[in-house]
Order: sequence, then C-alpha cells, then structure tokens
Amino acid sequence: LSTFPLFWATCTVINYFLPKDAYVKIIVYDILGNNIKELVNQNQQLGSKVINWNAKNNREFLVPAGVYLLTVEVDKIKQTKKMILLK
Repeated sequence: LSTFPLFWATCTVINYFLPKDAYVKIIVYDILGNNIKELVNQNQQLGSKVINWNAKNNREFLVPAGVYLLTVEVDKIKQTKKMILLK
C-alpha cells in the first residue's frame, strides 16, 4: 500500500497489490473517525490496483485541508495510513 499526492491537482493516488482475489474495502476517515469517502467496497481480482481520491467526501463536496486516515481492509486484515491534505 502506497499513497502519494499529485501536486498539480487535488488528488491522491493510492496503489495496492492483491496476491489473490479478495473482498476489499477502502475508506477515508477524518481525524475524528468520521467516514469521509468510501473509495472501494467490493470483491476484486488479484493484481496491482490504482485508485484516486479527489479530496471529495461521499456527497462530492471538497473536504478542507487537514489530517485524514486511509483504512484498507482486505479479507478482515486492516491497515491504516495517515494522509495530510494540503491546499
């Protein structure tokens, strides 16, 4: 799992690899634990994946600058990374 910002756009690229077919859930939370954006919630086939978060919430409004948590859950295994959104 890796993330990196695109400085010319309000977008963060999220790369991950699935060694086998799996159920994947990827959610962005704010620092208070509120669900900001559900990016993935489905079964996916094995292989490399790339998704983008455009700094919008579930209602498609831009979120403010701040600290966000990216949680990736694959078959009940969960990993969280901290992201800092600058504008």
